[in-house]
Amino acid sequence: MPQTSESLKGLRLLIVEDAADLALSLQAGLLRVGVQTVEMKPSVRQAKKRLISASPPDLVLLDNQLAGNETGMDLALWMRNQIAFQQTLRVSYSGSDPTTLLAKCADDTVFHAMITKPISLAKLVDELAAIVKRYRDLLRPLTSC
Repeated sequence: MPQTSESLKGLRLLIVEDAADLALSLQAGLLRVGVQTVEMKPSVRQAKKRLISASPPDLVLLDNQLAGNETGMDLALWMRNQIAFQQTLRVSYSGSDPTTLLAKCADDTVFHAMITKPISLAKLVDELAAIVKRYRDLLRPLTSC
């Protein structure tokens, strides 16, 4: 099991993933390492509804292939264009080939980072901690639990 990550303490995270078993596993693991809150939504429509109705999370972990017509990239593009989400990190978490996914991006500002799955929880925690450190100035001050 991964160690508690100081970089992730206080982080509010939204997972957009339509595979419920994977989302639940990620939620449990990320909470164990110190992430403050981990919400889950299975579709772009439900994620948008959540994003509009409550305080923005610090980071959104986006699967690209989701049920329905919209993709994680569609949500990332929408978020990028919303002033309310300028301090929310958009991280692709997909089994899609990163080169292919990047080729579909309008430019290099759609995602702050890309993580390819499958990936172990320990490696995911390390990757997320590095991303949070890299973009620390973008995020609101994180509160410790």
